[in-house]
Amino acid sequence: MAIARGDLAGPRAVGFVVAAIVFLVAFAATCRTPSSRRRTAVGMRVTQSLAAIGMVWLGYGVVTSAVFVVIASQLPSIVSSGVAAAWITTQSIAIAWRFDALHVAPAFASCAAFTAFQGFALAAAALVASARRGRDVAVEHSRALERLRVARDLHDTLGHHLTALSMQLEVAARVTDGRAKEHIERAHGIGKLLLADLRSAVSDLREPRPLGMALRALVAAPGTLVVHLALAPQLEGIGGDQAEALVRCVQELMTNVERHAGAQNVWITITAGRSAIRLVARDDGQTAPTVIAWGNGLTGMRERFSALGGSVDAGRRAAGGFEVEASMPRRRP
Repeated sequence: MAIARGDLAGPRAVGFVVAAIVFLVAFAATCRTPSSRRRTAVGMRVTQSLAAIGMVWLGYGVVTSAVFVVIASQLPSIVSSGVAAAWITTQSIAIAWRFDALHVAPAFASCAAFTAFQGFALAAAALVASARRGRDVAVEHSRALERLRVARDLHDTLGHHLTALSMQLEVAARVTDGRAKEHIERAHGIGKLLLADLRSAVSDLREPRPLGMALRALVAAPGTLVVHLALAPQLEGIGGDQAEALVRCVQELMTNVERHAGAQNVWITITAGRSAIRLVARDDGQTAPTVIAWGNGLTGMRERFSALGGSVDAGRRAAGGFEVEASMPRRRP
């Protein structure tokens, strides 16, 4: 409106338009950047703040300062409450200094007003984040109850029938001779293995193993692939949907490498940052495709991490082989 009236013209108008475009681009990029990529997420918000300050200083309009409320609402997901408070205070001082640098009382009033507006946005966003965490806890509790129900059903039905089948095969092996007896004994052995696997699965459903234990059991399974696992000590004991996503991701990676990569080794590193859990996997295969086809395995991996606020990227390494990077926000106890 100021540009249309001619109140804002020349270099100031150009500067204002450039700052506005930078703000919009940074905001759009922020919407597409998961909070698990903390450095990028913080950088995008800093860019928004600097662009907004430029808009206010060049535009001479108090209304333009409303964009700081938009920035304040984005802070709870990436910085602590103390950093967020300092952030919005700095923005408010910049606003007050611009409009009332020579008048202490109006400057203080402007600073207090815009701090209150931004504080409200910050509190509202923090409340939403808290409600989301509460919902996640409720969902995890519901999943635990469902796992217990499935465990009981498996034990009481499938377990019962497998036990009966194993007993019948054992009796049949005793009263049969020749090649038929050999096949019955093999079937009996398979039945016993199935029963042992079922009991193990039921135990896992009742009391899921911590991440470290589950991953080590997975990578220790016999096979031609050598898995080099490095797990951050802070993540050894975590459970829930985040641990399940990581275990399923490692399982899918091992399967893909064995089937498609022609590799002998795969290196999997899982680290814990202050705000994100990051998984990086690479192999020494030489048959990785130039164009990555997102099949059911990689798509399922991406869906699991997306549901937890994370992301998954995959590509061919310059040195050969395949690389997958996955990350998700780290939950605090």
